[in-house]
Amino acid sequence: MLTMFWSWQDVEIDDKVDVIVSEWMGYMLLYESMLGSVITARDRWLKPGGLILPSFATLYMAPISHPDRYKESIDFWRNVYGIDMSAVMPLAKQCAFEEPSVETISGENVLTWPHV
Repeated sequence: MLTMFWSWQDVEIDDKVDVIVSEWMGYMLLYESMLGSVITARDRWLKPGGLILPSFATLYMAPISHPDRYKESIDFWRNVYGIDMSAVMPLAKQCAFEEPSVETISGENVLTWPHV
């Protein structure tokens, strides 16, 4: 029997299931992901030996240089309408690097080949 649900919160079943299929991946694999919801669904409804699909993912990363973005979000604080606000730069760096940035960049910004 095939049953589809849009959200695990909508599920009201008494039986365990053989397979859970979910689009749990977010930006950069983990950001805004639904992995927590899939784990909850697994713990509640998946039979022992059951499958979660997709069952694995590989994250490749490569360092980049993006001086324009750095200038806009970090160096900006050196001169805000003629006022030196550089004391804010450590906080600006922390905030800028806490959240992923989803952008299209030029290949020349990539510094090396991606690695696992």
